[in-house]
Amino acid sequence: DVAESVPHDFWAEFRAAVAQSPGWAQAMAVVTVVVELAGPLLLCEGWLRRAVALGLLAMHANIFLLTHIPYIESMLLLALF
Repeated sequence: DVAESVPHDFWAEFRAAVAQSPGWAQAMAVVTVVVELAGPLLLCEGWLRRAVALGLLAMHANIFLLTHIPYIESMLLLALF
């Protein structure tokens, strides 16, 4: 069982829940593609630009929490937007 092979902390339980739920993982994948396709909207101004930057930042943070891949440069660049 995946949940028993990881330490009992919030993020470990989150990773295990995603790994054990194909529907949850598929939904996250669809949201990821939608957020990535919205990337060109960063060229807009105002609330739309901030919303897309926040979505991309959240996506990269989630990738880090699930896989421990940092994407530091991307996250810093998005924070500057």
